[in-house]
Amino acid sequence: MNITDQAKKKLDEYYKSLESGGFSLGRIEKKQYNFEFTAADSGNTGKVKVQVYFGKKGVKTVLQGNNETDTYRKINSLINNQTALDFPRKNNEEFDEYIGSDETGKGDIFGPLIVCAFYCAENDKDKLVNAGVKDSKDLSKFQIGEIARYLINEFKDKYSLVIITPEKYNSLYERFKNLNKLLNWAHSKALSNLSAIYPCKNIIVDKFSNEAIKITNGEFSDFNIVQTHKAERYPGVAAASIIARYKFDRWFEEQTKYNLTKGASLETAKNAEKIFDDYGIEALNKVAKLHFKSISRFLH
Repeated sequence: MNITDQAKKKLDEYYKSLESGGFSLGRIEKKQYNFEFTAADSGNTGKVKVQVYFGKKGVKTVLQGNNETDTYRKINSLINNQTALDFPRKNNEEFDEYIGSDETGKGDIFGPLIVCAFYCAENDKDKLVNAGVKDSKDLSKFQIGEIARYLINEFKDKYSLVIITPEKYNSLYERFKNLNKLLNWAHSKALSNLSAIYPCKNIIVDKFSNEAIKITNGEFSDFNIVQTHKAERYPGVAAASIIARYKFDRWFEEQTKYNLTKGASLETAKNAEKIFDDYGIEALNKVAKLHFKSISRFLH
């Protein structure tokens, strides 16, 4: 199959997918360097031109249209398998203003636990979406860096970070004896720091356990707290997740003494054991979370 046929086959696949999704489609046209068709949804929120180019560099898909419309986001989600920026519209879990909170690092043997709270005012939502804010798990490390630096610069007074280094984490874990209680404390601290600046009574937290979050300071008992899975669909929570992940990545970049890896794989556990054998428990305590079973097995 030549490159032109490959492009046509791919475009046909897009056409069938969007057609089954209820989009109104124009006819397929062949241009000098590409195949294309237009697509619109029943909401008439704009048209998108779907183009598949063929050439020396292979087959390339391009979407032309306003990337702020629902139509573009839905088509981009279907074609590129990207999570659409479908943040909730008005419903009983959305507020005009709220503080979103998310964490990163809890599943990694090495590195800190980082919680970020982000205050999202009514006029901030569009700014965040236009900046490319979405769940950090759907972004590359480069994209996280670019967006996080923008957020840190443009919203410098609207976020609060709680960075718990491995050494501090191990100390707190000895105190709480439970990861969810430790997470509860960290989220509460970040939220308390930010709510002291912005008297906002609404909080949205990415749900990390089946237990309700308990704000450690009693004065927050009258808050409207929404805990939900996949809370990154809210732009304020997504912004918090991006900043937290960026700081987490930076911590790893600054660690040059050891070859530290992310995650909790067998290879990562072996790396931790090597640090323990070569440098001792004090060195490992500064870079690793010691309660992981794969770590504790060689500490005792």
